[in-house]
Amino acid sequence: MLFRSIPLKQSHSESTAQTAFNDFFAATATLDDFETAFAPALEKALVKTPEAALAAASAFLSSIDRSTTTTSATLLELLPAILLQAKSLLAPVRAAASELVVTLYGTADAADVTPAAEIVYGPLKGGKTSSPDHRTTLFGILARLPASAALSPVLVGLTLSLLPKESNDVAIGAMMRVLATHLPAALDAGATLPAPQLAAFRRRLAS
Repeated sequence: MLFRSIPLKQSHSESTAQTAFNDFFAATATLDDFETAFAPALEKALVKTPEAALAAASAFLSSIDRSTTTTSATLLELLPAILLQAKSLLAPVRAAASELVVTLYGTADAADVTPAAEIVYGPLKGGKTSSPDHRTTLFGILARLPASAALSPVLVGLTLSLLPKESNDVAIGAMMRVLATHLPAALDAGATLPAPQLAAFRRRLAS
């Protein structure tokens, strides 16, 4: 199958290898190939060689017209496997996971971004993150998702509610980036911010 030729299983994929067939894939990729070959191959490769798989997938998915070769449902099904790597102990793997999510949703429509964001912030909302690095990665992804009237108030409310509980400076920095991205849109949408959360936000700015 077409997608099985993508170098997902290499221990290290050079950028030239990742992009060598971009024009070919862009011209020939189909939805059936994506669902029956690429998606299953990516899920398996994420277990064996996650950093290489994530980098190659980002390069590949940047090259194709996802409006004709993927569906919103298919991408959402892949998202949990990608986000599992956001809790990796290895910084390059976490960074590659973040980049792949941003590749998929960084310029997507709000209708597609909102359900994806729910999966991203689920562990944060449920208190099920594994480490400060995990929280930093998830907040970093949320900070790079496009602001919207539907999503931004939710992210601002969540971030402000968790801000007083966070003690890791790097994670706090990522939370502040979420607010920088989404607070203006939340305010434009008429979101009401509770006074205790605003007070905590001001204390963090002053610290």
